[in-house]
Formats: sequence, C-alpha cells, structure tokens
Amino acid sequence: MAKLNKINLALKYLLNRDYRDYRRIRTLNVFDPDYFFTLLKRESNDDVISSFSEAADPLWFYFETSRNQLASAEISPDKWKQLLDPHPLFDTYFYLSHYRDQVGSRHPFSHYLLEGWKSNFRPSVFFDPDFYRESSGWKEPSSNPLLHYIEKNMEEGLDGSIFFSHSWYLDKTPLPENVRRNAIKHYKLHGSLAGKSPNPRFDPQSYVQQLEEESGTCSDPLLHYLSVGESSGLSPDSHFDPGYYGERYQIGKKGESPLGHYLSKGLFEQCEINKEITSLVKKPVVSVVVPVYNPMPEFLNNCVRSVLYQTYPYWELLLVDDCSSKIEVRETLEKWATLDRRITCVFNDTNRGISAATQTGADLAQGEYIGFLDNDDELSLDCLFQVVKQINLEDAEVFYTDEDLIGDDGSRHAVFHKPAFNKALLYSHNYITHFVVVAKDLFDLSGGLYSEYDGAQDYDLMLRLASRTGKIHHIPRILYHWRAVATSTSIDHDQKPYAHVAGRKALEKHLGEQRTGIGVVDADLNFHYRLRLDLEVEPSVTVVVLGDGGKDERKRLTDITEYTNCTFISALRLEAGSGSTKSGGQLLQHSESQIEAIQKIVEHSTSDFIALLGYGAPQITSDWLKELVSKSQLEDDIAIVCGRISYDGDDGPSFVLPDLGNPNVYYFCSFLASASRHASGLHNLQYINGCDNHICLIRRSHLVDLGGFDFKRFPRYLSMLDLSYRAHSNGKKILYTPDAVVTYGRACDVEIDEDSEAIKEKDYFQQQHREQLALFNRWYNLGQLVSSGLSREEFQQWLTGTTGQTNLDVNRNLK
Repeated sequence: MAKLNKINLALKYLLNRDYRDYRRIRTLNVFDPDYFFTLLKRESNDDVISSFSEAADPLWFYFETSRNQLASAEISPDKWKQLLDPHPLFDTYFYLSHYRDQVGSRHPFSHYLLEGWKSNFRPSVFFDPDFYRESSGWKEPSSNPLLHYIEKNMEEGLDGSIFFSHSWYLDKTPLPENVRRNAIKHYKLHGSLAGKSPNPRFDPQSYVQQLEEESGTCSDPLLHYLSVGESSGLSPDSHFDPGYYGERYQIGKKGESPLGHYLSKGLFEQCEINKEITSLVKKPVVSVVVPVYNPMPEFLNNCVRSVLYQTYPYWELLLVDDCSSKIEVRETLEKWATLDRRITCVFNDTNRGISAATQTGADLAQGEYIGFLDNDDELSLDCLFQVVKQINLEDAEVFYTDEDLIGDDGSRHAVFHKPAFNKALLYSHNYITHFVVVAKDLFDLSGGLYSEYDGAQDYDLMLRLASRTGKIHHIPRILYHWRAVATSTSIDHDQKPYAHVAGRKALEKHLGEQRTGIGVVDADLNFHYRLRLDLEVEPSVTVVVLGDGGKDERKRLTDITEYTNCTFISALRLEAGSGSTKSGGQLLQHSESQIEAIQKIVEHSTSDFIALLGYGAPQITSDWLKELVSKSQLEDDIAIVCGRISYDGDDGPSFVLPDLGNPNVYYFCSFLASASRHASGLHNLQYINGCDNHICLIRRSHLVDLGGFDFKRFPRYLSMLDLSYRAHSNGKKILYTPDAVVTYGRACDVEIDEDSEAIKEKDYFQQQHREQLALFNRWYNLGQLVSSGLSREEFQQWLTGTTGQTNLDVNRNLK
C-alpha cells in the first residue's frame, strides 16, 4: 500500500505542474494562510471552507481553490477586483492584468516566485523591486526581492513601494504592537475597507465618490485607482489632477504614474498639481510656525506631514523646539529637516514658553504671510490653497478658518462652524482659535506675541490685530484639525486654568486701551468672559410694553428696574372707532395695529432710546435696562441691542438649524431673529443678523434716520426684522447681550395659525430684503447645513423665496 501511494505521488508530481510548483514554493515560507482564509471568508464561501480538513495543507488548498476561481475570472487591464491572494504583497488580478501573456497556463503565484521576479515583474502595487533596491540598498540580483523584503525588512516598517507609507499608516492608525509589525496586511484586510489611506496624497472617500455605483464598494480603492482609475482620468483626491500633472511634468515618461511621480519627486520640487494653482495671480510664500514641546511622536509626524503634502506648494515650515525633554523629539525634527529644504528646525537651549517659541519662528519667517499651527494638530491638505485663493480674492490682512476636533486616529469628534468676523463675539471668548494666517507686515506692526499671555497668546494677538485692521476675512471651510488630547483645552475646559486668567488679562488690557469705564468678569464657562460698561449718566429711555399692561404692570416693572431715567408706556391695538386713549401720559390716536401704536409712541417721544418689552414677562433681571443701554455704547454704529429670552430657565426651541418643511410665517420670523445667536451661543455677547421685540433697545436717532417702523407693510410679525435689515443696509449693527434676561412661563408657539395677510407680509419681506437675506451667512455659517445633511439650495429657496443663485453660495463648506 505504501508503495502504491509513492507511485501515485510520483505520477501526480510528473503530471501536475501546480503540484510541482507547490512543492518548490512550500520551502519559501511566503504563503500567508491567515490572509488567504480571511479573503475566502469575506466571500462567504462556506462550502469551499468546509471542504478544507485539518489534515490538508493550506498552501495546496490555496492552489486548488484559487485555480478554480481563476478559471471563471475575466481578467482585463481596465478593471480590477479582489481575488483570493496568498499574501498581502501579491495581487493576483494585478499580476495577471500586467503579465498574462508571460504567465500562460501557469499559476500566477508560482510564475512570479519561480520566474517573474527574474524579469523584474512587480507582484502588486505595494511592492516595486526598483523602489526597494533604491530604498534598502539591496544588491542581490540572484534572489527574489520580495522574499528578501518579507524576511528582512517588512516587519521593520521599510516601505516596499512609493504608494504605501508604513510610517504614515501607523501614525494615522493606532494599532497593537503585534499588528504594527505587518501594517500592509492590516491595511489590506481592514484599513482599506474602513477608508484608511495608504499614503498622504490619496483620499479613498474622494476617489470612491468618482466611481460608478457598481464599483463604489471596491475593497482596495488605491489598487483600483492605480489599476483602472488613473488611466481613466480619475483623481486620487479632490485637488490632484493627474491629467494636468502628467502633461506638465511627465513629457516623454509614458506609463509612469502621475501620483507616483509626485510622491517621489514632484512633492519636493514644488510641482503644481492642478490648473487653479497655476492660474493664481498672487503666489505668496506662507510661513507656518509650529512651537514644539514634548508632543507624541506620531502626532508631531502627522502635523509635519500635513504641511509637507499641502496642495499649495509655496510654503515654509518653521519648527521651534522649546527644549523638549523627550530625546525622540529632536531626532524626529532633524529627520524632517533633512527631507525637504522648506523645513527649518530651531532648538531652544532653555524652555521659554509657547509665546517666545512661536515668536522665534515668526522672526525667522521669510513669507509674506504667517500661519500658526500647534505641534499635535493638522492642516487639511488644501488648507494653504484655500487661504491663498482668498488672498487673491479678498482685500484682507487676516484670515481664519473653520476647524474640527479629531481623535488619536484622526476621526472627527466635533465641528466648529464660525461666523464672519464678529468683534463682539471675540470679546466673549476666542472663537477664532485656528487656523489663523496674518500678513507678516501687520504681525510685526502689532508687536508679535507676548509671553505674559502664555496660554492665551493667540487670543491676545487676535485682539491686537483687530484693533489695527478691519480687514479680517473668515473662510467657512474646515481646514484645521484640532487634536483632542487629554491635556488640551479642546477636550477639557478645566485644563490650563492659567490660560483662562491670561485671556481675561489680555481682554482687559485691550479694552482698557480702547476706552475707559469698561471691565471684564468671568462668565460661567471657562475661557468665556463678560463685559461691564459704566454709565456716567443715564440716557433717557421710553420703555414700550407690548400689550395693555395697565398701571399695575407698569408699576411692577418700574419697581424691578434699576434704572431711573425711563418711562413705561403700554402699546396696544385699538379697534377702529374706539376713540383715543391715554397711556403713561401720552395721548394715542386710533391704531390699526400694535406696531402702529409703537410708531406713534416713537413719534411723540423725545427720549434717547426706545426699549421694547414683551408683555406678560413674570421675571426680568433688575439691571436689564442698564445692561442694554451700556452695551449700546460699545461702538458708535450699534443701532439695536437685544437681550436674552428664557422660558422658566430654558432656552426654548433651538433655531441653529432651520426646519425647511415648515412654511409657518411665525416660525420663519423666529428663525431669522434667533438663528445667528443660537449658532454662536446664547451665553455670548455678539453681533447678530436680526432681532424680535421681546426685549430690545433702539437708539431713537437711528430709528428716525431709518424711517421708523413700517407698520403699513408689516403690521404683525416682521416689523422688527424689517427694521433690523434696514439697519444693516445703512451700515448699522445689532448687538445681542446675554446679560439682560427676560423670563416667560413657556416657550412661544412657533405654529401660530396664519392668514393671507401674514403670508403677504412674508412675501413682501423676502422681496424687499432679498439682498440682505442673501448675506445671511454674515453671522450664520451655512456649513452647519452641510454637516447636518440639509440642502443649501432648499435653504436658499426657503429663506429668500427664490431658486436662483445668491451670495449664499459664497459661503460653502465642502469638508
């Protein structure tokens, strides 16, 4: 029997070439059974897996199973699909699509290991023999380079191809140590499916979005791109144009991958990767300054890479190590400095603090603009490109962007959508934070950074910049990634209490230089502040209570209010024919609406201010009127100041996002009056788009200049908003203060029944103020719509009553 088995084995060896190859390959120890069986399980081929017995050889099982798959596979150079591969660095489909004529009937894995490597064939996109020879110094032409790489260098993290960066992947993907030793395997089995990128210039999500629906779930987007997409004119990310790049930089280099050329050469030669960069009239150098002190190595690497791989190539990176105690920090910085001539490293002999370290970098900056980046944060790859585009478009000296909060692996935790420059909001807290780019001349003129404000040095700088220029431009794109590390204020506002104190001191100094009689106190939240303005005299105020409050109500309000130079008058609607009435000593004639009654009070008044207060407010802060009046003096162009509305301690319905399916006129009014302040926080002083008449103060001279309330066109809902938008059109501002609070028993009903007259008001308002409505993004960031999955086009139609393009389209947030 044993003799018969030997005869059968000998016949099998002579007649079956796969078996002969199997016997030879078995000794090479290159087959990865775990990888193969994982791919097999991914196909859910339970019948095939169940046919495998523990006594069988996994390698031979692979030969038989993959041969059956290849018998039905259609191999084409313009397609790619995942087949049953024996190792992460051998791609069967790729190998056959490139070398099928040479392979013939032989098994592709056998052909490469026994013959193909001798002809310098590549086993996959992720292993290039020429690249490996150059990067490793390997000079053994008599042996297989792939086997040498697997045995000697793969687990050490040496790259086998320009397209897979071990260091990039591992810094971006926190993994256990045993898994880190085979990063390429983790990528092939898990990372590619999870949308992880194998190199800094390939964006899997962006690429997959370009594919047809049936190809949109490819298991390895990069392999698909290099096999199919690049030759079809698709892009590896949203800014890299391979056709343009190839024509401009690869003449006579047929067959070379534009992405590969860029990663190996173009990156360091400042090549322009799309036509938009080339067409820019101004191409200033942007100096990015990074103070460094003991960051995690992977975070520092990601920080540097985020600048190195910028879409816009004209930059310099100034890394200033502030005497880090971790030895690896210096080693990391020196490694980066030798890689690209645009990177400069400075090492302080002593720890001088973040302001001094940043200032050291700024003093060395050669660019026309300076940007500031923290050592564990990242820029989006198009960050400088978007900034320089705005430099070409806007007459501005300071630029800032939106940002998000990211975890260790780069996953997004939160997004910070910011308004256009809002000086009052800046007086509440440093809402600008990152990413800030400032003209070098202005930065130097401002005095740079001061160590006495360490921890809030960026806030201090922004306050001083704002005092020197009004040319501050917001870029409503998420271009900065703020790392949520344990010691950062981004994740824990109780961290760095000294920074809160430094911020308050910076604000006190700034405001003290602007005017006298102004103080700063802590708000309820860390890093938030409140202003207190003294009143040397009390300007006269006529307080109009909306409704027939009667003498008792007016007396109650008079007793509560800590303001003496004011008169309370009730405004009520009088039915036609009911005669005239006296209210608070003022004689009023027939009024068709409450708004007309208010206007008649204004016409009879000689007060400096008119205050409006909703009727039926059971509680109101005693200093509400003083707060409104004092805040009106913050700047000369403030026409209206409004306070905060509370409903039994609650903020009421949120208007951060619109209900686009709600046609109700009253809801529309509530959104216009509330959206901008809700978006930037009801606890913050800020300029807003508009206000209602629940609690507000209007400078009477401005009210007269604006022509008063238009009670004929807006007799019910929109008169105050109409006044707000006319004020904006005349260069005036509307200020919201959280410190004048009126409390109601319950939130107002935003579903009040409407009639044809109410709808007529809304239609006329949209027609009359379409231009101002198109500037709604002034204090309201439309990126909130995108992040929440709402349609910008539907919002535009709901807001303006039109379907055509408006200035709303300027405020785009595509990230």
